[in-house]
Amino acid sequence: MLRLGTTLVFMLTPLHSHAQPGDSLRATPRIVFEHLTATPGQTLWIGVSFRIDDGWHIYWDGINDSGMAVEVEVDLPDGWRTGELQWPAPKRYFPSEGILDHIYEDHVTLLLPVEVPNTAHPGRIERLRLSLAWLVCADLCLPESADVDGRILIGRPGEQRRDSRDVPLFREARARLPREIPPDSLRWQGRTLVLTASDASRIAFYPRRCSLEPVSIIDEGIADGGRLAVRFREGEQPVHGVMEVWPIGEGPSAVYRVFTEPPSAAHPGE
Repeated sequence: MLRLGTTLVFMLTPLHSHAQPGDSLRATPRIVFEHLTATPGQTLWIGVSFRIDDGWHIYWDGINDSGMAVEVEVDLPDGWRTGELQWPAPKRYFPSEGILDHIYEDHVTLLLPVEVPNTAHPGRIERLRLSLAWLVCADLCLPESADVDGRILIGRPGEQRRDSRDVPLFREARARLPREIPPDSLRWQGRTLVLTASDASRIAFYPRRCSLEPVSIIDEGIADGGRLAVRFREGEQPVHGVMEVWPIGEGPSAVYRVFTEPPSAAHPGE
């Protein structure tokens, strides 16, 4: 078994999948492959694609007041290794006054790179197993879980891999993955992190679970215009999260990775 992160671990894909018997799930996971075969020595991208019932939501791997992110346990063939789970940017959600969560509604696909060893045998079908657990909420919250397994064919080195029919899910998820932030888009003013973007109608910041704690992410996590100032509590860990920027006028938002060390007490304001 392999466990990734504090609240998650991940995953493999679809030939056969099943939820626990008797469950009527509000968030239904489907395991998907980007390609039809796995190539020895190359990265295989897999995903867990959740279809979420209307009015319900599941949680991003960030700072949430009332929910926890997906947990996954994975059983891989010998020699296979996983990389870091990739989380598409969430949305802010207020279930009640003074409560803020970062959530997914309708559907989301979480992505995970899997390193296929050079020793994988072409022509063999490998079985991948995972167990998922998550919290799904509306007016009430329900713990849900599903056990899923999948099989994938090992291709030959040098063969061109064919896309699966689920490639659009991977494209959609990657469009919401944070890219590198422009170097002039953030600066510290004491314990306040200032995020800026030109020609922005709105900016939001979503703190990851491992981030230094903001003073008030409810009040300071989003602002109109091209400037957002977020105060942080004392601490030595980095600020880790996602900045989302909406343009003025038409067009999709852009998301950026935020990872920055707070100024030290010896060098305030840096």
